[in-house]
Amino acid sequence: MAERREPALEAAGLHRLANLPECLSPVQPQRLRAGLALAVDEVARGDLVLHECAPRHFRHADGAWTFQCQVTVGGPDGERREVWLEGTFRPAGTPQVAPADREVAFGSPAWCCVLPELGVALRTAPPDTSLPMLPHLIDPERARVLLEDAIRAGDPGHAGLQIAACRPLVMRYARGSRCTIRYELEHARGAAGGDRPDVVVAKTYRGDKGAKTFQGMRALWNSELSRSPAVAIAEPLAYLPERRVLVQGPVAEDQTLKELICSSLRQGTPAAMSAVNQYVARAAEGLAALHGCGVTHGGTVTLEAEIAEVRTVIDRLARLVPDVPGVAAPLLAGVVRLAAEHPADAVRPSHGTFRPAQVLLHRGRVGFIDFDDFGQAEPALDVARFRAGIRDCWMRTLVAEDGTTPSPEATAATMTALESVCEWFLRHYEAVAPVSRERVVLWETLDLLTDVLHAWTRMSPGRLLAGMLTLEDHLRRTGLMAGLGTRAGSGGPVTGTPARRSTDLATRRRGARRQRTSTPVAGAGHTPETSDLTGLRGLATLPGWLLEVARPDRLRTGLSRWAEEFARGDLVLQECRPKHFRLQGAAWTFLCRVTTGSADGGHREVLLEGTVHPPGTPQPAQDARVAAFGSEVWSCRLPELGVALRTAPPDTALPLVHDLTDAARARVLLEAAIRAGAADGTGLLIAAGRPRVMRYDRGSRCTVRYELEHDGDRTPGVVVAKTYGDDRGRNAYRAMRALWSSDLSRSSVVAIAEPLAYAPDLRLLVQGPVPGDRTLEEFIGSLLPVGSWVAVDELDEYLARTAEGLAALHGCGVTWGEPATLEGEVAGIRALVEQLAGPVPELSGAAAPLLARVLDLAAGHPAGPARPSHGTFRPAQVLIHRGRVGFIDFDSFCQAEPALDVARFRAGIKDRGMRAYMTEAGGVARSPEAISAALTSLGAVCDGFLRHYEAVAPVSRERVALWETLDLLTQVLHAWTRPSSSRLTARMLILDEHVRGLGLMAPVHPSAAPKPSGPRAA
Repeated sequence: MAERREPALEAAGLHRLANLPECLSPVQPQRLRAGLALAVDEVARGDLVLHECAPRHFRHADGAWTFQCQVTVGGPDGERREVWLEGTFRPAGTPQVAPADREVAFGSPAWCCVLPELGVALRTAPPDTSLPMLPHLIDPERARVLLEDAIRAGDPGHAGLQIAACRPLVMRYARGSRCTIRYELEHARGAAGGDRPDVVVAKTYRGDKGAKTFQGMRALWNSELSRSPAVAIAEPLAYLPERRVLVQGPVAEDQTLKELICSSLRQGTPAAMSAVNQYVARAAEGLAALHGCGVTHGGTVTLEAEIAEVRTVIDRLARLVPDVPGVAAPLLAGVVRLAAEHPADAVRPSHGTFRPAQVLLHRGRVGFIDFDDFGQAEPALDVARFRAGIRDCWMRTLVAEDGTTPSPEATAATMTALESVCEWFLRHYEAVAPVSRERVVLWETLDLLTDVLHAWTRMSPGRLLAGMLTLEDHLRRTGLMAGLGTRAGSGGPVTGTPARRSTDLATRRRGARRQRTSTPVAGAGHTPETSDLTGLRGLATLPGWLLEVARPDRLRTGLSRWAEEFARGDLVLQECRPKHFRLQGAAWTFLCRVTTGSADGGHREVLLEGTVHPPGTPQPAQDARVAAFGSEVWSCRLPELGVALRTAPPDTALPLVHDLTDAARARVLLEAAIRAGAADGTGLLIAAGRPRVMRYDRGSRCTVRYELEHDGDRTPGVVVAKTYGDDRGRNAYRAMRALWSSDLSRSSVVAIAEPLAYAPDLRLLVQGPVPGDRTLEEFIGSLLPVGSWVAVDELDEYLARTAEGLAALHGCGVTWGEPATLEGEVAGIRALVEQLAGPVPELSGAAAPLLARVLDLAAGHPAGPARPSHGTFRPAQVLIHRGRVGFIDFDSFCQAEPALDVARFRAGIKDRGMRAYMTEAGGVARSPEAISAALTSLGAVCDGFLRHYEAVAPVSRERVALWETLDLLTQVLHAWTRPSSSRLTARMLILDEHVRGLGLMAPVHPSAAPKPSGPRAA
């Protein structure tokens, strides 16, 4: 395709996107087919005929493209078969993969080959273990059982449903992501079941998208939309979370609107275009009904988040193609400026990916499907995506896959016809509901640009040319870039009265992928001067080798290669979930829950224990792979990751867990413990107890809640038992006894649990309940967006109650507990840093300047008298119930200055809030201004808590600032010991803001030590 240098493209910074680079040509179908014809021994000998080679589903990650390739071959008898291959292509050169084994048949599980002249590695695609339910769903008998059970459980009205048979038809299959299957059902004669569906649709997903889809569909079905004459939607029948299967009723369909548009273009008759216009008008009316149905389910989608996603895709491409950096920058800058002049309308329930393919047509009516991305957004999003979808499907019909097009005159005529259809749709929408045309233009621009970028990631010349032609025409018609170089938006159609501004924070990133490499903290606001002064720079980035181990796909690949049963194909590795990373000594340990499948369709879970050794650590020889996977003596090494795996042994540190989770044995244990712990408990009889595990930290602690049935009146209705791997239970019990004997147990401002018993030989603590609907941390996490917290009266009320309760604890007079000092905290942090420096030498001395500064300032502001203190007081330790609060988890009870608990609680609010804020973004890089605003909001909430505390008890603000510095630094270090790049990012943002905001490293006199902001309470 000739290079395109149109002025509109150059002004927008798009001309470099107009042509796929020559280095990507090896993965075009004709070159792959020629390479395969030489590399496949059977084809070279003439035993097989290579009919077709269709590469598709291109994705780029980690410096390479991966793709699927559907190959059609025929034998001497003329019978054809399809083989799916999985390919990897590195533009930089030939992949280092062993050549094909001539003894391995093409298409067999072990087949692989290299096409060295193309730099492509191919192998037979493994089973799609990302969708483990797929074999069940396409098998008529297994699907019949699954559907019958699911529909019965999902709707009491179908409790008597009996499905005699079903005929599955795969409607859409995106390998590794989603599969949609339609079933025609035959029902057993005479069976009950109410209004029995004759057709259902099942979808299975890789992740938890199905759960969100089902919740959105339920909300829509319960709204007026399900009864609307303007549009039909499917009834959600059931969702099976453990199997990730959604079952829904049908939507009547003759064809999709996309199919009608494509066929009408081919026919080119007035009658065909009239049918398109009729259904486009119906789609507009149905969309307006969706936007007006009042459903509030789903996260909020913003134009700012979409811009950030586009920039992310461009950055990923730039790592692979040198000419791409900076493309579209002028266009995106113009969109940002115009968006500021034309703010978003109020958000409405929105489809999210509304295109002609999501509109089903049937006898003059329309139905909407695929609510996987349902959420809240301004109406312009759906309107723009539908318009862009019309242009895309029409232009891709016009342009051949190799990039050839009709004459310029024919192309121009098609563009004019497209604009007419899109305008027809917009006018019909405006006839029933308002929408900002200016915002539609901006959203449509981003969607068309995204189509162009997707043509790169999928390496499709035809799709690229169609996208560039459409985007170029859009820019010219709207005059969007007319003001480039002065002030965008000064002319052209992007004018008008601004709509009401949306105050929602961006909460989701469309199509975002998990970050896979070691990257610095984006947007943290660090300057080199700040990082150098504090010594924190080295802590900002987790090492890539450690993050690699936390990736389930890398562990899964390693296990598939090194574990004998998976390599042979005796077992199928369906899922691999690493979790609970811990730094122990100079290495990290973790647990990994592995789900396997066998030839008979059975499934089982195996818990593995892993150890991660840093690069360069001497590795023992590879274990002989003779023990069965999952047996007690099984072990394996993954040398490419530096990981040693073994079957996780029983949790010998907590031998009581099995007894506490068994209802009968737990009843005996509890009865004996409570009798021994209470003078009046000798006659206590527990008839039964229903255990529920509240928290289980393997090797450390397990908390179990019991609802008791009893004989007599002295047995509590609910008790909580905790078993420990060390002696913390003894400290907790003695502290709780002391507190229960003090005035705190009778306090009107805070509730605490009654300690009932402690069995030292069993390390078992039994206590009464604390009323609580949820924790304060859970309540805080539900208050999104973060920027709204300061205005939430209920939050301020609970913070006030918490502050009063904490002051009551500090003033209760209990003298039990070891002293905790700021100097001891600094020593503990230094020890942790040096422990980290064992496997990561670059961390030696990290944060040393900051710690020295804290000690210097502490000397000028000595600690006040020690008080009874919680020790680990955070929002998760506060239960809320009907306006009251209760405190739990006194494992670290101690004697300390009040600033310790106050600071840790403030740090806990910031940590929970910032992690919620970053999660809310869905991976989108926040702007420095947005991050600063969120941190300011969190600081205001924390200052409100401090003022509430000061209203009832004194505390040194200077000491609170110092303790809070240490706690925030400790949280950063814990993001290393329990490696999490997302937590590290959030915590570095908080610590950086805290240090800079307080001027902690400024050369001030101790008398001017920093302190938390905000006025003191009167």
